[in-house]
Amino acid sequence: MKIAVFFGVYEAEKAFAAHTLGQMLAILEGHEVHVHIVDDGSESRVGALVAAQFAGLPRITISQVRYEKPIGYYRLMEKTLSAFNAIANLPQSFDHVIRLDADLLFVRKDIARLFNENLLPKKGLVGMSTAFRKRDFLLLLSDLLPIGFRRAQRGGKISHKWQKRTRAVWW
Repeated sequence: MKIAVFFGVYEAEKAFAAHTLGQMLAILEGHEVHVHIVDDGSESRVGALVAAQFAGLPRITISQVRYEKPIGYYRLMEKTLSAFNAIANLPQSFDHVIRLDADLLFVRKDIARLFNENLLPKKGLVGMSTAFRKRDFLLLLSDLLPIGFRRAQRGGKISHKWQKRTRAVWW
């Protein structure tokens, strides 16, 4: 199978990003894999470090995009759609596309069975869903209100201090 992996990284994930991608590539052993790394403006260029570590592996190709400034969590959908668009515009086609977070940990090797092409649907999405905790659901709804509080940003980074807001958080 030909599989594309969208792998987004940022500075706080430097210590474990390569480990996570290595685990995924071990799970996908035997498949042709293209990894599209998106570095969200990390100071240490985590994306380039990870790309260099896995460059030249058989059946693995890598492309990379780096934002000069972090666009942060609140523009995650924009980053994800841009990455999927970049993958869709590559000259090769893929059977499946995986969105991989750097903070995932794979403790079971038998997860590789999930990538048996006889078990995967020909079209559509495969993933997991989780029910919201009531507290998280209320926090999400409060973010949609036009007034309230949000985490302050300093130099493009989200701080632990709060600031007032007069519009919804998500846009």
